Amino acid sequence: MGASQPLSAAHRDRLERARRRAARGQLEPALAEVREVVQVAPRSPEAWGALGDVHVLLDRVDEAERAYAWAAALAPEEATWHARLGLLLADRYAGRRHREADELLSRALALRPTWAELRFRQGRVRQQQGDWDGAVDAYEAYLAGAPDGPFADEARRALADLQRAAPAPAEIPGRPEAPPDLPAEAVDRYRIARVYWDQGDLAACRVELDQALALAPDWAAALNLQAALHMQAGDSQAALASWEASLRADPAQPLVKLNLGQRRRQEGDLDGAQALLAEAAAGGAEDAWYLLAELAWQEHHLLDARRHLDQYFATSTGGISHEAASALAAQVERRIRLLQAVGVGGATLVTGAVGGLLVRRRTGRPLADLVAQAPEASHDLARLLSAIRHEVLKHNTTLLDEVAWALENGDHHAVRWAASRLYGDGRRGEGRDGVVARFEGYLRSIEGLGRRHGVRLDLRRRDPVLAPMWGAMRRLRALAPVLRRPERAGRAVPAELRQLSARLNDEGYRALGVLVRQMGTLSLDGELLRAVDERVRAEPLLAAEDLPALEVEAPPEALPVRVFRGDLEDIVANLLRNAYRAVIEGLGPGSRRVGLSLRAEDDPITGLEHVVVELRDNAPGRLTDAMIRGRGIGRGLGLAVDLITRHDGSIHVAVPQGLAALTWTKAVVVRLPRAEQGEEE
Repeated sequence: MGASQPLSAAHRDRLERARRRAARGQLEPALAEVREVVQVAPRSPEAWGALGDVHVLLDRVDEAERAYAWAAALAPEEATWHARLGLLLADRYAGRRHREADELLSRALALRPTWAELRFRQGRVRQQQGDWDGAVDAYEAYLAGAPDGPFADEARRALADLQRAAPAPAEIPGRPEAPPDLPAEAVDRYRIARVYWDQGDLAACRVELDQALALAPDWAAALNLQAALHMQAGDSQAALASWEASLRADPAQPLVKLNLGQRRRQEGDLDGAQALLAEAAAGGAEDAWYLLAELAWQEHHLLDARRHLDQYFATSTGGISHEAASALAAQVERRIRLLQAVGVGGATLVTGAVGGLLVRRRTGRPLADLVAQAPEASHDLARLLSAIRHEVLKHNTTLLDEVAWALENGDHHAVRWAASRLYGDGRRGEGRDGVVARFEGYLRSIEGLGRRHGVRLDLRRRDPVLAPMWGAMRRLRALAPVLRRPERAGRAVPAELRQLSARLNDEGYRALGVLVRQMGTLSLDGELLRAVDERVRAEPLLAAEDLPALEVEAPPEALPVRVFRGDLEDIVANLLRNAYRAVIEGLGPGSRRVGLSLRAEDDPITGLEHVVVELRDNAPGRLTDAMIRGRGIGRGLGLAVDLITRHDGSIHVAVPQGLAALTWTKAVVVRLPRAEQGEEE
């Protein structure tokens, strides 16, 4: 379909407002606003894509699919919409549409071959649909492009599993011989019952087993099989009786003691359960150590829990309880560290707790890793951080100093009014529209953004900007009951409010501003331009063409420019793509030329500095500003115009003058605002 329509500045603002509403959980109002934007700009892929995003949050998969399909049809050259539609089909149809999803992901990767996370997701889709060779190709491509990426270990394990040769069939040992003092008929009946058990014929198994037990009522193996039959039938009391009879016949059965211990625990007999589990653990049933640790944890015996877990890890090499035991061990160690820190003092408490959490959250990463690995996420990330800065801090937590003053002066009415602003209308603690709830909602949105780009974030512990703010927000939430009933507030509350205000409104506000400014400022040099050129040359539509070497002119020092890295790369890539297509269509090999220059330039009227990126080619034909903005030429240039406008830049076509006119026929000139290093936001 193609021929997409750019959004006006007003419509883009409405779309951003709808996205902020959706991030706060206001999904129906966000949906209504996005639909209005779609109605006035029905050929905007960005509007349709935002509509799909909101439908996904509302769990309306069919509507989301239609919206993403429209976005992809309107902007077939943009990888994002093909990828989102493909991932939706892969995630929400239980594997039934994996083939379609794979085709869409392949289309997106053809447009953006360096999208490492998408390459990994394609490998999983192919693996799940049984395309083993295709999965191997996808995983290998992911590792080639991101050998140290967040999914590198998982991709290597998947490759090893896909390429592993099946071993020779194992020789299953025969069952041990029955005790010689048992009646021969009882042994025969028991063996027939085992055959029926293996075949799943439980009724026939029960008939044969009953006859075996009638002849040998104290045979432990037969009683254990009887207990298993009772458990299959859902009769746990009868199973318990069979296990107890089996233990009386043969006390040296640690696994039977383990089963009995679990049943005693479920019935609330903790002393009986602990005794049986201790015997089972001593007999070699390693899972019993984990169950003992759970009992100790529930009784707040932390050192006993740690000791039992140490025994479990020393005797177990894996098993079904290993993951749960690891999680419990982390909880036990965290609680022990907290209790130890209480004796040292409040400051040591905070340091110890955070230190213990950091050790066990090694997989979580700060925001800086997301920006470095996925620069295309910078725009959405900056939007969310700016929302925290303005909607949470500027319009809410700046009240804290005034609340402290009101408490000290007995103005309880003002304190209650401020509490309604900070905590919403919830009767207890904080309502869903409270400031801490909003902050948490934005953190979840940022974490979701990280997951979409293959980065697992730990903002509450690992991030140097948001982690301190999260700690302050938690303490602010704890003060909700006090501020709702200010007559009960102690003398220390005003001082604590001022400390929280300093952390949030001074330190946090300033740090967020610096972070947003850093993400929106790029050091542009010739090396980055050449890297984008290499990526464009490797695209399927250009890789087989005889392209001229790109002639780059750039100053020795990098130029700081106000633009997100992902957007700048898309702008340059689309300009290069169109220039290469023009020289291919208009000139033969050997006579084609494409050049790219970078320079700083002062505006003679405003005095403002700009960074100028100028793309030249020697292709015949006419190119005008109206043709660029009217989408009358290559599809990708329309996206470049939108991105440049978004960053307060300009783009126009120039005719080379002087000696340059002997070499070049036209030039596309892009001006972007220059940023000074160290300037405030």
